[in-house]
Amino acid sequence: MPHTQMDSTPSTLPEPRLRPHYYWMLQLIGWGGYGVVGMAIQLMFYGMQWRNLALVLCNVIVLLLLTHGLRHIAKTRKWTSLSFGKLALRLLPATLLLSLISQLIASALLVWVFDLLGSQRFSFAILGIYIFQTQVILVCWSLIYFAFHAFRNRQIEQIEKWRLQAALKEAELSALKAQINPHFIFNCLNNIRALVLENPEKSREMI
Repeated sequence: MPHTQMDSTPSTLPEPRLRPHYYWMLQLIGWGGYGVVGMAIQLMFYGMQWRNLALVLCNVIVLLLLTHGLRHIAKTRKWTSLSFGKLALRLLPATLLLSLISQLIASALLVWVFDLLGSQRFSFAILGIYIFQTQVILVCWSLIYFAFHAFRNRQIEQIEKWRLQAALKEAELSALKAQINPHFIFNCLNNIRALVLENPEKSREMI
């Protein structure tokens, strides 16, 4: 009787993957919404001034690129597998640095490209407030990003657990199949047949 190998259950389980276009779609939706709110505020207080709107758009593009860079660093250095404490020790200085870079670029555009400062003097205090506000936004972005990955890692752990359980069940099934194999039964019967003549009591126990 030929032994047929059953397909392994673990190989049929899907492997969760984050498709890149989902990431970019969420990035564009999130930062696009942030830009729309910023432009609405500019229109409300300053009216239809294209330089103000262009500055908001440039700021959105800079933040999109900086958060993409943060994601690249997090993936390269495997930040998604860190504990919350270790992750916070890396995220806080990283988001502060990115906020500083973002607002320095915005200040350069404000003063030298769009010339929106006018007769007003540049204020480092206001720059500090904008840096803090930007860091809060980047921390919120990071919390959403890493919370998603924590949930995804949890799903992967559950799938791996199911795979191990399925492999264990398959090993037990294979052991049972080996025990009821016709060759095994034939050998047992043959031994009992030989033992009947020599030791009837022992053969009865074997049966």
